[in-house]
Amino acid sequence: MRKRFATRILILSCLLAVILSCCIIDNKRNARLQQHYVFPGMRTNFSNLHTGHINFGPYLIAQHARSTGDSARAAAAMRQAHANDPGNVDLLYDTYIALALNDDFALAAQYAKKLPQVAEGQSLVGAIIIAADYIKNDNFEAAFKALSQNNLNNSGGLVIMPILRAWTMTGTGKHTVAQAIRQLDSLKADKNHRPLYDLNVQQIRAKESPVDGIANSLYIFAISNYKLGNIDTTELFARMVLFLRPDSPDAIAVLGSVLEARGFYTQADAVYDRIDPKSPAYPIIARKKAMNKLVNRHFDTALMLFERLAKAHPDNPMFQLDIGDTLRAQRKFDQAVRHYTNAINLFGDDKDVWTAHFGRAIAYEQNNQWKLAEADLLRALEIVPDNFEIMNYLAYVWTDRNENLDKAQEMLERAARMAPRNPEIIDSLGWVYFKQGKLDKAIKYLEQAAAMLPAHPVVNYHLGEAYYQAGRKLEAAFQFNRALNAKDAKDELKPAEIQRMRNFLDSR
Repeated sequence: MRKRFATRILILSCLLAVILSCCIIDNKRNARLQQHYVFPGMRTNFSNLHTGHINFGPYLIAQHARSTGDSARAAAAMRQAHANDPGNVDLLYDTYIALALNDDFALAAQYAKKLPQVAEGQSLVGAIIIAADYIKNDNFEAAFKALSQNNLNNSGGLVIMPILRAWTMTGTGKHTVAQAIRQLDSLKADKNHRPLYDLNVQQIRAKESPVDGIANSLYIFAISNYKLGNIDTTELFARMVLFLRPDSPDAIAVLGSVLEARGFYTQADAVYDRIDPKSPAYPIIARKKAMNKLVNRHFDTALMLFERLAKAHPDNPMFQLDIGDTLRAQRKFDQAVRHYTNAINLFGDDKDVWTAHFGRAIAYEQNNQWKLAEADLLRALEIVPDNFEIMNYLAYVWTDRNENLDKAQEMLERAARMAPRNPEIIDSLGWVYFKQGKLDKAIKYLEQAAAMLPAHPVVNYHLGEAYYQAGRKLEAAFQFNRALNAKDAKDELKPAEIQRMRNFLDSR
């Protein structure tokens, strides 16, 4: 199965990887530092609560608000829940986390100070929130004291606390550089932490801003957790960076991406709007906002934003590529081809030119210009021969056209070895077996694809055809009904396929 509009996700993922694999600023320096510095046990989803005699109303309101991206309502509801049961330590914890996720770190710090674990030096997140509030108010001595009271020896605390102590010590202005650096001694001997040690020593010796040093360290921890899928922790630390440095393009990019991952595109756009238009990172952030519009099928707005970026940056091929993708999604294939061609010319010898060849190939194929599409797909494969998405697209169209079936089978088997859990590739492999009359193999793979994509009209159509040819008419009828009743059946299925299924069902 080839993806139509969804193929865009392939191109988007390439760009998102570039943005999030490292810092936008100083990316080479920081990319190698983003390792497994995580915070076990941190809870930001208000769950696993020791309920006691809690009034569940405000608590459930907070849960629902959090799930819908309404951080202000979640924070207010958690404050009410805590007020109803002030002795509940779990509610206290969840309240200051909710406040921090609403960017109210000053109030979050007040609640965190009430937590017994903070006083006992057993709350890493609480101590950092309290310290961040002190740092924001230029009280480095109080921040250093808050961090020094913490003695939690988990993996996150052993790494981040020495760094934060070193920087807050520097910020007091009462300690020597050597004294601050000695705070980092525990990182020096560990080869995994040595890059962090070297970076922070270099920055401290260069007398860089303590706030910048702290914000950069918190960012590294945020992006490390993002890579590990800990988006709750990522969100908290990204917001903390923005609390200290509201104009940080790194934190803006990461926080926006976290909100996108949750499906909160409006909130992500609001975060992206924080970027200074004069910032070197502005085109990257503005592009992410435009991509949100494209993914959510707000094509006219996306096109306007991409065209604005292309006008401001006429030598950047990515914006031409984006315009091409948007026009293709609107089925304006001839216009899309022109912009893909512009992108190809601007890319020159850059290896990323494959994305423009791939996009143009899809536009050609959907515009019934197969020979031109095939040439672009083959060119893209020359550039990135191990790209299983291109293999799948090319081999699937060959299969659908009853061309080069043996070559298509070989290509799809290779792609399936590379991506054994990719349902589109599994479907394509089953389909090429079907076209070759290998029904047992076809049904095996098409059933796997249908299990992974149970609502996809093309997958259900393919499996129905295989059942029909195998004489399993009742099962074929079931699959055909599922295909025809899928919400995007008209977009994904060919008119002839739809008519064939209807004819079969009407004849029963």
